[in-house]
Amino acid sequence: MKSVQSLSNYEKGKFSTSQKRGIFTDEALKLFPADYWRYGLTAMAPESTDSDFSFQEFADLINKDLADKLGNFINRVLTFTISKLDGTLTSDCLHTNKDLRSKIQVILSAYDHNMNELKFRAFIGSLRDAWALGNEYFTACEPWKVIKHDQRAAAQLLGDCLYLTGLFAVMAFPVIPDSSRKIWMNLGFTRDIQTLDPSLFTEFWSELHGIQLAPKNEILFQKISPEEVEKLTHAYRGQPSAS
Repeated sequence: MKSVQSLSNYEKGKFSTSQKRGIFTDEALKLFPADYWRYGLTAMAPESTDSDFSFQEFADLINKDLADKLGNFINRVLTFTISKLDGTLTSDCLHTNKDLRSKIQVILSAYDHNMNELKFRAFIGSLRDAWALGNEYFTACEPWKVIKHDQRAAAQLLGDCLYLTGLFAVMAFPVIPDSSRKIWMNLGFTRDIQTLDPSLFTEFWSELHGIQLAPKNEILFQKISPEEVEKLTHAYRGQPSAS
């Protein structure tokens, strides 16, 4: 994991151990899970100019990206599948919608390019695009309405969403491995997620003979409150050196 010190500034001023300005890795890991820092620092990674760390930007990334986008999608899909279909889908429901697959392939192409070129912020952007697609698809398909008159059709829609759930875990593994493994385990998979290539996931998914979700779905990402942001910002702003 990158050190928080790899960003040049803290709240517009230089990191300084002597002035106790800024947060460093030993303290950072006491505050939030390592995945939060991996994601936040990758998203804020310096590119061509100095980069500034602030707890407000860090919290916005965690809250908006991990909690509201990825976490929200995972929670909606798993909770609905567990409550309405007992967490079970048969293999004939696991054939991904062609239009959805086409859209995700475009995102995967950008994802691979950004990763290979070490364009970290663009890499994070590819993840955001994928998560946005997932939420849009789930909302547009309205499985809560479809299931009232056609349970099989609803199961196929949820199969698409569970495909995305697994794919998102594989795509996000390089930056949030702990959370990705939790998502993977919730899908009931035993194969090591680290061995999977996102571009080959469709092939892997089509080989499954059904899926059985874990009976409980936990909240993956807890939001960082405004009060906590304010408290931490002041706690690590340091003191000016004596003249």
